[in-house]
Amino acid sequence: MEYQLQVDETEWFTTPEVNQSQPSGTTYTSPELDYGTHYWRMRVRTSGGWGVWTAGWKFTLTPTLPAVPTLASPASAAVLADNTPSFTWNMVLGDDRYEVQIDNLNTFASPEQTFTSGLGVLSYTAATLPDGVWNWRVRAINYLNLPGAWSTSRSFTVDTVGPLAPVLNAPADDATMIGTPAFSWAAAATASKYQFEYDSDADFSSPAYTSAELTATSHTPPFRWAPTHGMSARRMRQAIGVYGARREL
Repeated sequence: MEYQLQVDETEWFTTPEVNQSQPSGTTYTSPELDYGTHYWRMRVRTSGGWGVWTAGWKFTLTPTLPAVPTLASPASAAVLADNTPSFTWNMVLGDDRYEVQIDNLNTFASPEQTFTSGLGVLSYTAATLPDGVWNWRVRAINYLNLPGAWSTSRSFTVDTVGPLAPVLNAPADDATMIGTPAFSWAAAATASKYQFEYDSDADFSSPAYTSAELTATSHTPPFRWAPTHGMSARRMRQAIGVYGARREL
């Protein structure tokens, strides 16, 4: 009995890379083959002659699959005021491509957006996303079109709607005050920070005082309220930095 084994880069075996015959044994280690797709087949010879070839089986030789990319931006749990955000990640190898997925599910069961980059491209600008919580991840694809493992996913929130103007509590409208009063307002839904201003002009073209970002719903300016500064306003903002309208006293 004799075995014959062939390996070729095509399924027709017209120019086999390996054409090996051996009288015994059922294993064979080939010489080094190029990376890429190959096919192999066998046949057996007995006293009656050579039998028919087996069907060719396909296999692919690849270098180590690409490493996992490191996500760059946006940061995990970022809140974005842009519904077409850009995503960036770090390079694995220069001749890799990258696949990006964006999904409202952290399982990525049905990605809303999937993008495959060109060689060495390390960014993607999303098509329009509705406001809400989203997840994204990236994996590298080598020159043989074989992907590596997915990166750890990150979540982000798209929030493009600014908050309404806050409701002012005290001092009351048109109040007469002695000294510098403490100002207060009602907490507003979706707001995480507030900013306080006062000015003698209703258009607030040159505020006499502007506070830093405030997390409380009250504020006392650090100096005395001058008589000429008869107007007061506060405006609030969400964590995304979109300001709402002013409210006047």
